[in-house]
Formats: sequence, C-alpha cells, structure tokens
Amino acid sequence: MTGFAALARLARAFCRPMPEWAYWSAFALLLLAGAGLRAYWTATLGVPSLYPDSVGYAGPAFASPLLPLGEVRTMGTPYLIAASLAVFKHPAGLLIANNLLWALSTVAATLALGRVLGLRVLSLVLMAYLAFSYPGLAAEYSLLSDHPARIAGLLFFTALILASGAPARRRHGALLGLLAALAILVRPTGVVLVVALCIFYGWAWLRGERAERPRIAAGALLGLAIPVLVVWANCAVFKRHYGSFNLTHFSGLNLFANAGHLVDLDGPAYPEIKRALRMVLPLYVEKYVARGDHRPNWLTFGVTDEEMKRDFGNIYPVIIINYYAQQYPGATPKAKSNTVLSELVLEGIRAHPGAYLERVAGNLGRNLAQVGHEAWGKPLRPMDLDDHAKQVGMFNNWVRPDTKSRPNFSHTALGQRVWRGMGEHPYHPAYLEPGQRQRYANVWAAYDGPRRGVAAGQAATPALAALALLAVLLLRRAAPPDGRLVMIAVLGGLIVFGHTLLHALLNSADPVRYILPVQDLWVIVVLTLLALAGHALCGQRGAITTGSTSGPAERRVDHRQEPDPVHPQAGGSV
Repeated sequence: MTGFAALARLARAFCRPMPEWAYWSAFALLLLAGAGLRAYWTATLGVPSLYPDSVGYAGPAFASPLLPLGEVRTMGTPYLIAASLAVFKHPAGLLIANNLLWALSTVAATLALGRVLGLRVLSLVLMAYLAFSYPGLAAEYSLLSDHPARIAGLLFFTALILASGAPARRRHGALLGLLAALAILVRPTGVVLVVALCIFYGWAWLRGERAERPRIAAGALLGLAIPVLVVWANCAVFKRHYGSFNLTHFSGLNLFANAGHLVDLDGPAYPEIKRALRMVLPLYVEKYVARGDHRPNWLTFGVTDEEMKRDFGNIYPVIIINYYAQQYPGATPKAKSNTVLSELVLEGIRAHPGAYLERVAGNLGRNLAQVGHEAWGKPLRPMDLDDHAKQVGMFNNWVRPDTKSRPNFSHTALGQRVWRGMGEHPYHPAYLEPGQRQRYANVWAAYDGPRRGVAAGQAATPALAALALLAVLLLRRAAPPDGRLVMIAVLGGLIVFGHTLLHALLNSADPVRYILPVQDLWVIVVLTLLALAGHALCGQRGAITTGSTSGPAERRVDHRQEPDPVHPQAGGSV
C-alpha cells in the first residue's frame, strides 16, 4: 500500500488550485531553459550528426528540392531538409528548423494539457520532459526522420485533445487529417494515426447528441479523406518516376531484415535464387537464429563481426538476391529487388507462421520495454565532440566542389547555394579548441541534472501508469472517471501499442529509435492516468476545469457539475 499512499499524497498536492502567475512563470522558465540550451548547442555544433541513413534523406533534397522524391525514403524529411537549407543557406539551418519544430510542438502540447484540459501541474511536468529528455534532443540534432516523426505524432495528439472538446467542428477533422498525412509522408508507420482518427470519431459519434452526429460524420470523412488523397497522390507520382504505385521501394528490405531467416528454401518461388541462398542461409539459421542471435544487418547489408566473417566472408543474402533479381520485371533495379524480397519473405511467413509470430512477439516485447528508456548515444555528450567533428567534415564534403569524396552534391543548385552561404570554405568546428571544450562541458554539466531527473521519471512511467490505472479501477464507482480523459488515455495507449506492433511486424532494427515517435504520447497517457487517479483519490469528479481560458474550451469537462463558487477561475491544477 506504500505506492498508493505516495500516489494519494501526490494527488492531494496536484488537486490544489495553481495560481495563474505561478503557472505562466513556470511555463516561461521551462521554455526559456529548453530554448537556451538549444540555442547554445545549435550555435556551437552547427551541423547535425550524420548516420549511414542520412544520405537517403539528404540526396533527394539536394537533387530536387521542390519534389524530393527518393526511391527509398518518403518525402517528408527530405522536404524539411530542402526547405531549411534553402532558407538558411547553412547546415545550421537543419538544426534551427528542428529547434523551431520542438518549440511549436512543446508549446502546443503543454497548452493542450494545461489550458484545454486544465491539468496545469501535469502540463508543466510534460513541458519539463519535452525540454530536457535526452533521446528527443539526440534525435533533434541528428539528420534522420526520428525528430520529424516525433513532432508529427505529438502535434496530431495535441490536435486530438483539442478536437475532443468539439468533435463536430469540421476544421478539427481537417487538422487531424493533415497532420496524419504529414506523419505518413515522414514515415509510413504514421498510418496508425489514421486508425486513431477513425476510432476517435467513432467514440465521438457514439457519445454525441443526435443533432451533432451528421457534423461529426462530416468531420470524420474530411479527416479521413485528406491522408487518403495525399498518400494516393504521392503513390501516383512515385509510379510515374519509379514504375510502381507505392510510397517507397524499401518495404521488401525491411521485411527481409525482420524475417529473412524464414525464407522457404523448398518453396516454388525463385528456385535459382534459393539455390544460391543455400550457401549461407542454412548455416545462419542453425548457428545464429537457433540461439536467438538474429542479425538483421547481416541479412541486408553484410555488416558482420569477426565470427560472421569467418563463417560467410563477404557474402550475405541480399547481395545474392539483388544479383539475381535484375532478370525479373521491374522499372528500376530497386523495384525488382523490392518485389523479390517481399515475395520471398511472404512465402516464408506462410510456410512458417508460428516462427513468424514468435519473431513478432519478441520484437513487440523489446519495443514496448523501451517506453521508459532514456538512453541514446551521440551527438550531444562532451565525449562525442571529436566524432561530431568528423560529421562536420562529411557534411563539408557533401557541398565542396573541390573534393572527389562521395556522395557530393556540389553540382546541384541547393548544394551550391549552401556552399556560398558557408562563405565558400569548409565549416570549422570551433568547439575543439580547449576553451570551447571546457565551456561545452560546463553547459552539459548544467543540463545533466535536469536530464537525470527526467530520465528517472521516465523510467518510473510504467509503474506510475499501473498504480494510477489500478486506483481508477478500484474507485470507479465512488468517483466515476471523466469520459474525455479516459478516451485520451485509451486512444494514446492504442497509438503507442499500434505503432510498436507495426514495427514488430515489419522491422527488427533498433527499438530505441523506433519507440521515440510515440514516447511523448506515452508520457501524456501516463499523465492523463495520473489525473484520473488524482481526481478519484481526491473525490473530485468533475473538478477538472479550464476556467482560466476563454471561449469554448472554458467549459467544464463534466457538464453536469455547477461552476465552483469558491474558485471560479482557478481550475483544477492537476
């Protein structure tokens, strides 16, 4: 019962009204602290950290800024790269754009909890998390799709909270549909947001008054039509360029990385490819998969350790498949490989459904275990500065006209514009100077305290969620929970689970990165559960108000309650 006693004390503290001046002072302090750290890191680093995948996003942006349609990556992140480089004419523009997206989403999400739902204290907890969480910062300073995917998901859920107060408004449906479409363009796994949109409007239609149901249905149709039309248009343009009605030609490789060990070597499809695969695949299954040591990178890219080099040399399955796939129909080499890889894996799944479900279950468990995980490596730690200097050199070589290194984008209009913006000389990482190193270490030391606090709270979220949920269930008759908060918690939980399940079905790579786009939503789910538990433990059903706001959001969540005659403007401060 110690956990419930602590939760009750926390609930009583949160149930006290929070003055306006205290809320806005804390809001400003957290926003300035987060913005100040980012301003320093952006000015000091100047270039995002680069990864092997970074070229897949940057290449289409440099080659065709107005239509950065690559064959491997969807257009969302390349569009952001192209726009930020075109506006700022410097690689630091990539970081500035990410910082601005952080500020927009942080302010929007904090106000959604604090002003729309009236959860003031908990909204400030969310803001502290968004300001200082290290995985989010690491993604913000990396040239990958993780940060845009995270922002798209957070803005969608923020818009959903806003729409939950007035689901009959068509503009809410349009906003949700637009944000879902953007999420899909950043990563196709954003399709889970479309499912969430449908569930939300189904809930609103069932709970809505009869007179409002036609408008709710119209908002739902509008919200659904926008992502469908956007994805259809993207696929149509992709077909015109690359020969297939698809978003990318990368799905086959993802599937093979996840379940390539299940290829049915005795099946009828592609017999000549399977004869060649017998050189490597049986040994891989018998020696590695049998002991639970899956190596998706070896299956797809041949990334190996010394043991695998001794076993297989430089041969790996995808290089074999790519060689033979070119004799089959397809508009491009990647299209041919994508088709063959997909069909080989799907045939293997049909032949070994139990093994595939076991693989999915393992992936799902690993992914869900990361919801409270804080660790991420580079690029912001002081120990990463030397490595980041190499990333600076790599970006310089992307746009320098006097180098033979590859890739090089100096022949493109955008590459030339960035090179001129840099003063036609390589960007120099000044932070390697001794005085700058010490200053950087001091800033990190100042940040490390809040980071550790956020990490500890994040690690506790599964336990907090379990305690809060148990409290709500035990006290649901004495203090029935608010339906709006229940819907937000349930829908957020479904998005988190659906996202992780989709990745478990399709991909098996780094679960820390894959959980990041919905980790913020998980934190909101836990905070919402704490609010429900707080009101149950305080006996304050219907006490959540947003009395400090104006307009339609000023209404009480429970319309059957009369306004508080003592604190008409205080609102619930949970």
